[in-house]
Parts: sequence; C-alpha cells; structure tokens
Amino acid sequence: MTRLEMRNMIKLRMGNNNDTSLNALIEAELNLQKNNLEEEPEQHWFQFGYAAVNGISSNVIPFTFKGEGNLLMVHPDAVLQVRKASTTDTWKMLVRDDDSFLYDKYGELASTDLATAYAFTGVTVAAQAEVGTVSFTVYPKPAFSCDYRVLGYKGTKDLAADEDTNAWSIFAPELLLSRVGKIIAGQYGALNLYQAPFEKTEIEAKDKLRRKDIAFEEEQIVRVRGE
Repeated sequence: MTRLEMRNMIKLRMGNNNDTSLNALIEAELNLQKNNLEEEPEQHWFQFGYAAVNGISSNVIPFTFKGEGNLLMVHPDAVLQVRKASTTDTWKMLVRDDDSFLYDKYGELASTDLATAYAFTGVTVAAQAEVGTVSFTVYPKPAFSCDYRVLGYKGTKDLAADEDTNAWSIFAPELLLSRVGKIIAGQYGALNLYQAPFEKTEIEAKDKLRRKDIAFEEEQIVRVRGE
C-alpha cells in the first residue's frame, strides 16, 4: 500500500474518508510508529538481508546503525564475511571470538592476506541521534582494503510522499495502519469507538506476521550459517 492508500484506509475505518483534518497527523504517525516497530526486540522476515561496507582499510569495521538500509540487529547466528575490495571474490566467513583474546593473540600484527577472526566491539549512538555505529574489529589487520558484510535486520525508509511505499506498507500494512489508527482514535473522544476494532486488527496482524517469521527463520538457517 502507498502512504495515500494507508491514510485513506485509516480514515475510512473511522467513518470519514473525505476528512482532511487528520492527514498530517496520520502521515507523521505512520513514520513514528514504523520507527517504533523497528526498535522492538522482535524483528521480521522482510527486514532480513545483508548490510555491507566497502573499501575499508582499517581493522575497525563500522556499520551504520539505524536508518534506511542500515543494521538494526545482527542475526545471532550470523558471522562477519570479508573479501578483497572491488572484486567478485568468494566471501570468506570470519571466526568470531572475544576481543581481548584476539588482541592478546594478534596484537598489532598485520596480515599478508585477509583477516581470519573478528570481535564485536560495540554500538555507538549519540544522544537523540537518529543513527549510530555498530563496530567490529578484525584480526590480524588485512594487508589491503576489504569489503565486509553481515546478515541482520535492516531499517526501512520513511513514507515521505503519497506515492511512497516501504517494506512495512507492502508486507505488513495491516499491522502499521491499525497501530496508527488505534493511536489516533484514542486521542479524539469522538473517535474512541474505533479504537477497539483497530486494536483487534493489530493483534491479528501481529500474529499473522509472527507465523511468517517462524516459517522464514526455519528456511534461513542454512543461509545464516554459511552459503
């Protein structure tokens, strides 16, 4: 569904598709609630994919955290993968270990090839920032610039115009629009009678999405642990 279709559906379910007074509020809530959904611990199948950074010469690998196309969460079974920059070489899976252990083992040693191991070294998000950084450190330091990727769950774009769509509006429109409708109906006394139907639809949409997530996760075990 486009933003226009979602906005009109919310208003239609509240009894007046022609009322334009709620347009700006609905549009703002669609993006706010999309962001809130993406901050919940449970991520979803349509957010799953590779996040990548290219041409990194340092042994500290920064992935942008939050925002469109950026990491929200690394899959717990995923490992960092590496290949020489600007090539189509096969991706090499690195071995994950504790940073202190790897530093004691390798220190500042430079490799003559690709790194062989890595550690997760933190998430940095400035106060009130929209984005931050997820960092990994690879050992030993590669001899050349490399590309890196990791499987995880990624953020989606905002709905900025009426014709816009995003992963939520395509794959989970009922969940997003019912959550927004519930919130708006709860803010206006004249619309309170519509809050319960929105809540019911939200619960049903969440259950449906959870079933899809479970089926998808079972199919992805091989991919996550190595193609």
